[in-house]
Amino acid sequence: MKAYLDWCKSNGVIMDKVDFPAVFSGVCGAKANSDIKPNEAFVYVPNKLIISVEAARKSELSDVFRSHDALFVSNIDRDYFILVVFLLFERTKGDKSFWHPYFEAVNPGSYTSLWPDNIIGMIDEPELKLNLKTNRDKIELDYENVQKLKDLYPQHFGLVTRDMFEWAIVFVTTRCFGWGLPSTMLVPLADALN
Repeated sequence: MKAYLDWCKSNGVIMDKVDFPAVFSGVCGAKANSDIKPNEAFVYVPNKLIISVEAARKSELSDVFRSHDALFVSNIDRDYFILVVFLLFERTKGDKSFWHPYFEAVNPGSYTSLWPDNIIGMIDEPELKLNLKTNRDKIELDYENVQKLKDLYPQHFGLVTRDMFEWAIVFVTTRCFGWGLPSTMLVPLADALN
């Protein structure tokens, strides 16, 4: 956490009115340390720290994103999938990734669709079970597509594992801002404000 906070501050994050980390019943988050007026900015995160769809498209993976229209342009879930693929690429860099302190400090939690079958089997609501199965099927299709990218671009994705893939989908689905806005993005530190 210290490395993450140092990384945030050394890259220009300003959060004078917010204490982070703050723990509430064992859950890490943030809290205001003074009054915040309506429309007052209380956290500033520079663009260079934000992982957005646009930034990913301009990254070292730009050719990959341009070369697979069905995955990254016409796909209804393109923003989600672009961010997942970008996170996988960055995660394989280990501590050489600019975002390594962010990745190491944040526990994205869990994703209901990835719960073990015996736990899902205990759910009494048939519609919820069906939704989880449908989502799990989509996750498997996404993983197949990641495997294809791994075969096509071993230089970018050769180190990707199933665990990394699951980490990336949970990270994106639990931490994103801007679904349906001009840009879907991950914003370090700001994602702890909920």
